[in-house]
Formats: sequence, C-alpha cells, structure tokens
Amino acid sequence: MSSSRAEIIGRLRANQEVDEWADLCIYPSGSMFVVEFFPPSGSLDNSGLTEQQTEQLRDEGELSEYFETPEEAAELYLLLESHYRDRLLPKKVAFGQESDTPRKSASSKKRIQLPTLDADTFENAITTATEPVVVLFWSPWSGPDRLLLPMINGLSTAYSEVRFFTLDIDESSEIVAGLRVQQTPACLVFRDGRIRARIEGTVTEDLLRRAILKLLGT
Repeated sequence: MSSSRAEIIGRLRANQEVDEWADLCIYPSGSMFVVEFFPPSGSLDNSGLTEQQTEQLRDEGELSEYFETPEEAAELYLLLESHYRDRLLPKKVAFGQESDTPRKSASSKKRIQLPTLDADTFENAITTATEPVVVLFWSPWSGPDRLLLPMINGLSTAYSEVRFFTLDIDESSEIVAGLRVQQTPACLVFRDGRIRARIEGTVTEDLLRRAILKLLGT
C-alpha cells in the first residue's frame, strides 16, 4: 500500500496529501510541506533523524516537521515509514473498515475523536449546556488547523468539567458567518449560551487554558 517517492512528490505538488497511515501523513500547507508522525507503541528507531527531531519525539511523543520542498518532506516520510512499517496502523483500519487488526494505542493523540457540531446541532449544544463549552472551528484540509487537534484533545482530557467540540467551517458556513469567525483555527468559549472568549488565528494552549480557567473561577 506504500506510495513511491515519485508518487508522494507528485501528489504534494498537486496540493494533495498522502495519508495511507493513521499515524503518519504528509501534506501541503501553504508554501510548505508537513510531515506528521505519532509513533506506535514500542521502541523508537531514531536512526537517520536529526537531533532536534529525536528530541521532539522523545519530549512530545510526536513529530511535526515543515519543509520548503516536497523532496525533503518525502525523504522524512519514507524514512519513518521504513522504520515503523510493521507497526503503523492503516487508515482504513483506524476508521473501522477492518475490525480484525489490533487498534492503535493511546499514543496516537491526533486520532482521538471530539464530538462534532453542525448547523443542526450547534444551537442546542451551546444553549443547553450547563458547563463551559469550547468549540474548535477548523477545516480538515488545513495543515495548521489539524496540528491544533492534539492540543485540544489534551485539554479535553485535562478539563473534564468543560465540553469540547469541533465544527467544520466548510460544512457549517452559516454558523461561521453568524459568529463572525474570520480565520481558522479559531476557538470560541461559551457559557450560558454566550461567547465568553474568542481566540482566532494563533490559538495557543496558554491562551485557551487561561480562558477556560477564568470561566471555571480558578
């Protein structure tokens, strides 16, 4: 199922991602090319990686690297694929199309699924919630938006008293327009049906954590 180097470079130049694996993908983002890797359980094989890449894997448990050329990005992608091929999880398995293959361990943070809101469910979820609500406005096709998911997943685990959702801006454009969301990624924090905090463009863990703690009164 693996793509060749030429196929990968061709797809990147055509503004397409390569995501055969649930825990390893490569995609264009603006003028850059991104490789994302969430290592499977077991020992790490850091041969061929830079010292910085090795430290990021060790300290953060994941790797997100930006490159100026598709050739450089493809080189890292194929290196990681060769190291971990026997332990990578095929995307079709991750999305439940095959049930007889072992599921990925919890280390694959990117694949944790947050509840999704749309035009039909948004208002009810916001107005009936008795706890603070954080909604991530994003586009699955945007590299920077996707890179935010691990952080949002981490906060949803840390703050069980807060409800976290995602909203695909392409599928709920009327909600986006009504709330005047100008750019993504964006996080809107609600309480009692009202917007209490808004973070757009540059969404950092520190900014979002402060907004949450303010509403929780801690």
